Amino acid sequence: MTTKKHLVLLLMSLSFLVTVKGDVYCEIKESFAHYPKLDIICKNISIEQNEVINVKGQVQNKIDKIQLISVSAEVQSSTLQNFPEAQQLLILDSTIKSFSLQSSITTLNVSNSILPTITSEALKGKDLLSVNFMSNYGLEFEKGAFKHLNALRELTIVNQTIPRIQRHLFTGLVNLRYLCLIGNNIEEIDDDAFLDLSSLERLFLDVNPIKTFSANLRGLTNLERLSLSNTNLKRLNFDVLEPVKSLTSIGLPRQLLKTINVTDLVTSIPDLRMVGIDSMELQCPDVISFMGELKKKEVRVMPVKIEDIWYHYPDIDKPSVCS
Repeated sequence: MTTKKHLVLLLMSLSFLVTVKGDVYCEIKESFAHYPKLDIICKNISIEQNEVINVKGQVQNKIDKIQLISVSAEVQSSTLQNFPEAQQLLILDSTIKSFSLQSSITTLNVSNSILPTITSEALKGKDLLSVNFMSNYGLEFEKGAFKHLNALRELTIVNQTIPRIQRHLFTGLVNLRYLCLIGNNIEEIDDDAFLDLSSLERLFLDVNPIKTFSANLRGLTNLERLSLSNTNLKRLNFDVLEPVKSLTSIGLPRQLLKTINVTDLVTSIPDLRMVGIDSMELQCPDVISFMGELKKKEVRVMPVKIEDIWYHYPDIDKPSVCS
């Protein structure tokens, strides 16, 4: 009898150690685009491990987006389990203590937040089509961080600090079409950094202190646009571009225009139709001369607006008055 009593007491004491999932209640907001939809907005709250986002009352329409704004949270797939139909997850101005996403979310936007290092274990959403990291504090990416995202079409990493783009950072992104790496303080790019991106169509490396560009682009057989405006490039290696037969548009910094022979440029990129040049410098005599040579080759100039690029690092050469 005594033994049974002790066993009951032991089980009761252990029951307090078992973590029970609790609900964290958020607001619902109706929004309209092409059709009425509902957003869940969690603002100024704390979401602890094993807690689940919920709303009070019945949800009449489909939930499109879950927004975490100014929250302190442990974000796991189970955090979102009450709304499996949600397509978008937005994290803004938040402190994320742990992060692991394996849900059916198709779009992930994270900005102005504090997160742990992004690893391949953190990103396993097989349905993810678009991922955006912008202006997060001290965010780092592990090699192979995106290797499980085979369906991903768009990846934007802006205003982070990534001094070097390493070989295996983008491993697994076989269906990626769009890669934007603007304003990340990139100084060095490994030769084979983009080797796995066979489906890539657009690559933006603007506003980075890149001095040389020798990346192996042979595997980028679908690349149509490469932008290197507002970088510190002083020389362009035409041998790097020659294998990319699909290239039709390239963005260039002004200081490079002084060293480029337009005939060589057009010869290396036979289907070239457009060159991006900073709009602040279009009135400079050397730029006007370069534009005239382009016009003879039936290549048009696309103004690149500085204000449209989100951030400028102090060690990037800035456009200056014509001199």
